[in-house]
This record gives sequence, C-alpha cells and structure tokens, in this order.
Amino acid sequence: FSIILGAAATTAVAMLPLLYMGFGALTGFALIIILGVILGVAIARPAYGRIIGHILGTS
Repeated sequence: FSIILGAAATTAVAMLPLLYMGFGALTGFALIIILGVILGVAIARPAYGRIIGHILGTS
C-alpha cells in the first residue's frame, strides 16, 4: 500500500506547479489529475484489494 501512496503523492506533487502557475487548460488538467489520483487511491485501491482477497479466498 505504501508504493501506491508514494506514486500518488509523486504524481500530485508533480502537478502542483501546473496547478499554481499554469494557464487555462493546464490548470484544469492539473486539477483533474490530482483529483483522479486521490479518488483512485481512496476508491479503486480498496476495491481491488477486496476483489483480490475474494479471488484468493482470504476474505
């Protein structure tokens, strides 16, 4: 789980300069990427964990 959080944090930090200094479409792009990363970690990661647990029979 720490690798996923690390990758998400790296992506979000890489988008921060675009968010603050970008113009028009770049600002929107950075915002959507950051929101997508947050949603991906908050929703998709636990869902995949449950699916894999179900497949492997651990849950």
